[in-house]
Amino acid sequence: MSTTDIVVFVGVAAAAAMLLRLASANKSVSDQLPPAPDLYAPPVAMEPPERELPLIGREIGLPFDVEQLALETGIGHERPEVTNYFFKQTRLNAGPPDPNDFVDELTLALRNPVDQHHWSVHYTIATPDGLKRLMAEKRYHYILGEEMIIVPRFDLAEVLRAALEHQFTLHLGDPSAERLIDDSTDSDYDPDEPDDDRR
Repeated sequence: MSTTDIVVFVGVAAAAAMLLRLASANKSVSDQLPPAPDLYAPPVAMEPPERELPLIGREIGLPFDVEQLALETGIGHERPEVTNYFFKQTRLNAGPPDPNDFVDELTLALRNPVDQHHWSVHYTIATPDGLKRLMAEKRYHYILGEEMIIVPRFDLAEVLRAALEHQFTLHLGDPSAERLIDDSTDSDYDPDEPDDDRR
């Protein structure tokens, strides 16, 4: 074998080795890549994340004896039945972050036990601090409302009691249901005596 034959043989062997190395390198890179997505695969259904639904009144009941309230208002067993209640924003099981600063809308779902007639009533429930904040935020000059209950501090039992007492007396046709002030703690209150608001 001549020197030229040896140089050609070594060159061919080196070229073959180089080609084999390139081929194996391309194979290992392609093995590491993820498979190409199937463009015609059907979409995967995504389930919405589970979230806790707020409790409503029919799930937790009333926080007091409604029969006792019916007896106190004089309506007895002919009272409307409460089928549900809830607030527009406030969760019944948690209450507001600050019980002294509260404004929200309460909905009462009622049913007449005699004829099974259903209806709903809505009350704006507020504390003085809540009204003050609302008026400042909305830049209101005044607030006017008929179905409004003002409480010194949010207390679910007191709010529901006031709303149901109002509904029970309305159901009886009692004109005192139109009074805006609870006089049950004022023993000197005389509804026939004119108020002097200059105090």
